[in-house]
This record gives sequence, C-alpha cells and structure tokens, in this order.
Amino acid sequence: MARLSPWPRARLEEIRLEIREMATSSDPGLFSGWGTGRGRVNVKLRADGADIAAQLSERYGDAVDLTVGFLHFPDCVYLDSPGLLMADRPQPVFMPLPDELHLAVDEILEVKAGGNLHTTIRLLNEGKQDVVVRTNGGITAAVVDPKTNETVGGYAGAQPMPLVRFRAPAGGSVEIPLLIGTASTLPGRGYAVPPGQWAIEIILGLGAHGAFRAPLIPLAVVA
Repeated sequence: MARLSPWPRARLEEIRLEIREMATSSDPGLFSGWGTGRGRVNVKLRADGADIAAQLSERYGDAVDLTVGFLHFPDCVYLDSPGLLMADRPQPVFMPLPDELHLAVDEILEVKAGGNLHTTIRLLNEGKQDVVVRTNGGITAAVVDPKTNETVGGYAGAQPMPLVRFRAPAGGSVEIPLLIGTASTLPGRGYAVPPGQWAIEIILGLGAHGAFRAPLIPLAVVA
C-alpha cells in the first residue's frame, strides 16, 4: 500500500504558491522549477542555491523536496541512484574535430561558481565544403578537469529541444549560442564546481557525419 503524505493537499498548495512568489521575486533563474508530487512540493534550484535550499528546509521541513543543481539537498547525492556518480557511468567516445574546423571565442570565459554563462562561439570552416551543425538552438558545454578530462560539471536546467541548424560556409564561419553551466556532477565537491581553472568540452553534431569532440577551451570559475 502506498504511503500517504502527512501533508494535506491544501497546505502543499499554500507552500507551492509561497515558493512561486519567492521565485518570481528572486534572481532570475535561481529557481528552475517547483510543483507538487509524491506528497511534497518539489523545488529545483540553481547550483548556487544551497543557502536558499537551507532556508526552505528550515521553514517547511519535509513538506519540500529540494534539488540543488544535479544533486538532492541536503544529502548531496543523485536522486535516481545515490551510489552511482556521473563520472562512473559509461562515457561515449567521440571523434576529434576535423583539422579544417576550429572553434573560437572572442572573450575570456569566466563564470561564477554555481552560475550559468550565456555567450557565443564561432565555428571556423577552412574546408572546401559547407558544414552544418545540428543543435537545439545552441550548444551546451560540459565543464571538465583539463588535467584528467574528467567531467566535473554542466548545466542542470531543462532545455527546449527544437532542431536548429547552423551553417558554416566553406572558407567562412558561423556564430552559435553557447551555454555553460557549473552544477557539480561530483557530489564530493559539493553542489557547484568550485572556483579554479577548468575547461569546457564541446561536442558538435555534424549531421550524417556524426558527433565530434572539439579541443578543450579554458574556463575560469570564480567565487
């Protein structure tokens, strides 16, 4: 028999509305989702939202179920499989980006720990044929340790999934939106990628040619 929630639906709805009010008056993007389910109000926060999560936990107790970045609060584990770290999961192997293609950024990439960075990246095509990149409207990078190539973070929010193509003509270039998130994928390091010198990994989907891994690009995560 399913366990009944100790919280009346009316009270959960009150809490949900209070959290919605808090979310709409907070830093945009700090709250990435809230709604009722399984007898709780489920709240998702950006990876720099641990302090807010602590406040919600103190105020509402077990009436709220909290996720900060990728990780459940306050135990700092994956909800789906607490004993399995993302780094332990099988990782796909991608081909290196062809020599005639190059990625470039026009600024030093820097982002606050736990935050997200929206910027652009240019794909330079020195080949003799046009190249088409398949995206969902942009590229989402993973944060990696440049010394070990280990994935340490990424973007934890929901994303739209339309098919948007960007064409880099032969001998030309194209700018593509780039999203970098710093939610930690390593529970031992907390909810956010800690400040330091890291790098981003970009996988480009080039239509029928497959997916290719570009050379790492430096990223500074700051406090």
